[in-house]
Amino acid sequence: MRKCSLLLACALTLIASSAGAQTVSGSLDMANRYLWRGVEQTDGIWFVPTVTAGRGWLSGAVSADVTATSQQVVLDNANVTLGSSVEWRALAIEGGVTGYYAMASLERGSSHELFVVVSRAGLLTPSLEVYHDVQAGDGTYMRLGAEQPVPLPLPLRRVALAATAGIAYNRHQWTDRVGWNDASLGVRAGWQARRLDVSPYVLYSRSLAGRVVPSRVLFGVGIATRTSA
Repeated sequence: MRKCSLLLACALTLIASSAGAQTVSGSLDMANRYLWRGVEQTDGIWFVPTVTAGRGWLSGAVSADVTATSQQVVLDNANVTLGSSVEWRALAIEGGVTGYYAMASLERGSSHELFVVVSRAGLLTPSLEVYHDVQAGDGTYMRLGAEQPVPLPLPLRRVALAATAGIAYNRHQWTDRVGWNDASLGVRAGWQARRLDVSPYVLYSRSLAGRVVPSRVLFGVGIATRTSA
């Protein structure tokens, strides 16, 4: 509980003092199912509202995982992230800590994890993501990813289109298994509508772990806005 309170207090302090922050943003992600690291968590449409504030090299974010069915709307998780990012040569490096606080009866409960994401701009934009849970989920989830812009005809140049791919390995994170977890292929579009960035996508997540991780098709859209202080 002390970890939860400290992490929440730091992130909320950044957001509450956003008048002096360099960037403040809000976003809403929606998808046809709640798929988290290849594993379907609950039934229903998945919503993730997020508020983020950055000050210098530090950023704080508060988000929630919400699922909605025809019978009910459920708050599954409240999430708090403290992170920082730097650029070194051609690399973008981001790291931090995230607290996941269960609000409903998911198989995974409340926990904390450390994360590092390294990406390189250029051909295929390769990336490596490492998430190490230090509490209830005790284990490590690693993902190699790539993203390649797809050129469009001149009338559609205002739309950015990209193909995405990834493969992930799980070492005991929320499971007793060790091995390849899931692979994915997707397409993401993006354009600006007034002060909003709109990014619809389609993603096929393929199980590499038999029945433990199901294969699913994900349809979703991200909507984000950003203002400078």
